[in-house]
Amino acid sequence: MAPQVSVLMATYAGDNPAHLAQALETVFNQTRAPDELVLVVDGPIGPAAEEVIAQYRNDPRILLVKIRRLSENRGLANALNAGIADCGGQWIMRMDSDDLAAPDRLEVQLRYTQDCPEADIISSWCERS
Repeated sequence: MAPQVSVLMATYAGDNPAHLAQALETVFNQTRAPDELVLVVDGPIGPAAEEVIAQYRNDPRILLVKIRRLSENRGLANALNAGIADCGGQWIMRMDSDDLAAPDRLEVQLRYTQDCPEADIISSWCERS
């Protein structure tokens, strides 16, 4: 059966590995787990970021984790376009590598897709700290 929800995230050398870890934890800790995570590594990254990725690569809370590596940094838009090709879900949940998702974000948004099947895009408010 094809995945219903893919999470798409990109990271690059300029990202703070601690922020990446926090963002990934909020994805892996959803009340309704995504079916897959596609993480695009946009060019070479440091050992601390590699350690974060290794920690989540085999985490059983999300059954399918795909790591797409680009040989050089090409920017966020290019990285996301490359990652879309690896997303098998009917829906793509976009996250930045420093975003923190509410624990029920996916559950709430997926419920909206069922209540409003004519929707093509779903967004939400954000809170900055």
